[in-house]
Amino acid sequence: QSQSGNSMTGYTTNNYSVGAFGGLSFFISKRFAFEADLLSANVGYSKSTNKQSDPLQGKFKTETTSFNLSTSGSINNLGFKIYFLF
Repeated sequence: QSQSGNSMTGYTTNNYSVGAFGGLSFFISKRFAFEADLLSANVGYSKSTNKQSDPLQGKFKTETTSFNLSTSGSINNLGFKIYFLF
């Protein structure tokens, strides 16, 4: 983003995230199964940059970085599924 006149402003934001989920499946027969979702983990990273240039106020740059790691176990998010396979 830029503004008219002698002042300039620029913004940049980058976000990255990844997640993994694990569980347990039990097949009673070839066509019937139970599944329990036991664990999940998510990781997120974000970086923002703000640059401004103004003849009266000068130049400055602000950077913000954040990192987030979240997990949940079987007590918090127990999921249960039943499959009928044909």
